[in-house]
Amino acid sequence: MNDAVSAPNEEHSIADFWKWFGEVAPALLQIGLVGAYGHELSARLAKLNAEQWEIGPLDNRPKEMFFALSTQGDRDQYERNKNIIDQAPPIAGWTFLAAKPPKLWERRFIWQGSAYPPRMLLHVGSRSSGSSSMSKATANALRSCFSFANDSAPI
Repeated sequence: MNDAVSAPNEEHSIADFWKWFGEVAPALLQIGLVGAYGHELSARLAKLNAEQWEIGPLDNRPKEMFFALSTQGDRDQYERNKNIIDQAPPIAGWTFLAAKPPKLWERRFIWQGSAYPPRMLLHVGSRSSGSSSMSKATANALRSCFSFANDSAPI
């Protein structure tokens, strides 16, 4: 094991972290409860030099949650993260990652039950006179949520 990645006293802290995580994992599965543990989670990870993290449902397995550490674009941080994640015990309902996963998000904006692609938002912002399936009232409401440098008047 590379000494720069993990010091002996850090190994004990990593084991302590995973013991604690295993105890709170059932509560963390309920997305709304992450906030209740967020500060403690951050504090415990800071002791391991892994301060950036993310928890969420896996895109391809929405009933399973992931816990990911962020590399912050730093290869050395990835190695530290990998050391932490490699010591994770199996915990039902969880996948552990040494880096944040790519998002498989659909690029659309949902407003009052209707989905609009990004090009529609650009259309609203530029006040193009082309045809639109969006009502003027909805367009004005959307425009009020965003700043458009070239236009602030209502449609």
